[in-house]
Amino acid sequence: MNEKDASEIYAFANNKSIQHQRIICKLEAFRIVNYYMSDENFNIVWVELFTFIDQWIEDKDSITIVGSSIFAALEESCLRIAQDQLIEIICKCLRSNKRRFFDEVFRLIRKCVSLDNASPENVTALLEAIINIVRNPDERTQIHSLEAALFTLRKKNKVLTEELDNVIAKEMPTFYNDTYRLETSIEEDADMPTFLESYIAQVCSDNDNQGKNGQYFGRGNKPHITIKNILVNSDIEFSEHLVDSAFKAACGTLLKDSQTIEAKMDAIELLVFLIKSQLNTKERNKYEVERILSNTQKVETAHSIMTNLSEINLHLSSLLLYNCLGENIIVGLLEALADIGDDVESNLNASEAMLNYLEANNDPISDIQLERIFLQRAIEWSVEPTLDIRWNAVRILFSLLRNRENKNVICNQLVKLMDNDNVYIKNSILRKIYLIEEIDIATYRYIIQKGTVDTNYVVRLVANEVQHSA
Repeated sequence: MNEKDASEIYAFANNKSIQHQRIICKLEAFRIVNYYMSDENFNIVWVELFTFIDQWIEDKDSITIVGSSIFAALEESCLRIAQDQLIEIICKCLRSNKRRFFDEVFRLIRKCVSLDNASPENVTALLEAIINIVRNPDERTQIHSLEAALFTLRKKNKVLTEELDNVIAKEMPTFYNDTYRLETSIEEDADMPTFLESYIAQVCSDNDNQGKNGQYFGRGNKPHITIKNILVNSDIEFSEHLVDSAFKAACGTLLKDSQTIEAKMDAIELLVFLIKSQLNTKERNKYEVERILSNTQKVETAHSIMTNLSEINLHLSSLLLYNCLGENIIVGLLEALADIGDDVESNLNASEAMLNYLEANNDPISDIQLERIFLQRAIEWSVEPTLDIRWNAVRILFSLLRNRENKNVICNQLVKLMDNDNVYIKNSILRKIYLIEEIDIATYRYIIQKGTVDTNYVVRLVANEVQHSA
């Protein structure tokens, strides 16, 4: 798509004769094509839409159905809209009678608002509006996206959100001392070991209770993955005792045949990470390792609750764990990949499992046959129709550059993707392009140059950021 196509698509919305349907079509077209518009045309269109949005908010009898299109358009165009205008819209919504859309408003705050790039007056107005909602229990309990917006704002700017932080502590103490503190803590030495212990205890409790009296349950908070994320994102060094406790708890999940497929795959992700990133973990836990390797049938037996995952997916993930424990998995992995065939969900989970295996540390794969399987699958996945699979494939390809012998095939594939794929894949490549600079300077320069002249505004924006930070 180019700017001419974008303008024609937007103009086509004028064919709708009914006013509210016409504005919905314009908003939908704007959502899709705004990043392909020229600066001049974008400004003309945005003035028109901004004026309409302002009137819609102020009108007490405005047509409700239009609101969904407004917030979808704002979310998909926020990188091109001035922060002050975006915050003005948000503040007017929070002061108006548009409570029906408060979930969309706070999702917009979480995803799109940058306090650093707005005027002090607008920042103050926004924070005051949010504080008023936090202080009103009848209001805040109806907004499902509120909590994520609160800890995201705090993470983005701790100075400007100090008063908001104090209000949250007073008005929402349970949330403040749980998820909020986990996400925003500035006292990691004190807080993170405690959080780690609590999630390890949750895993152990789930292992004891899952399947008891024929009752099965799922977890929305995924404690195994939370444990992994705490270890990945914390700057502190955790004790061997805590790391080993997490290892033993995850092994307990795998050795319980009444556990769910989801929990076992999460446990495998945690174990692969621990073995590859935490020094001597496998050696310190030889008893658990032996139990896993001698009970593979139990490891790969699981209960299914409302999921598209199957034991084939669990088997493939288990093979990568066995490899970390010293087993040769080449034949089994090839068979497992053949078994999943073209199934989208299975390929997505396989790509996630391989990516977790690679990103657990920065070492190249020592087994050349295993590396070749990863490389072949990543190239195949990079042309899959499913975006998430392609996105995983790009990250796998960059990880495989640790072996410079893979340089030519990987760089060629990345160039093809940069030429032909969409904005998400192009930006994923640009964000990782620094890994190529010392390996293949010609490819590095070509990809950046290609990004700077892309028809999509966001790709050009990212390419210029990368170029200027190099």
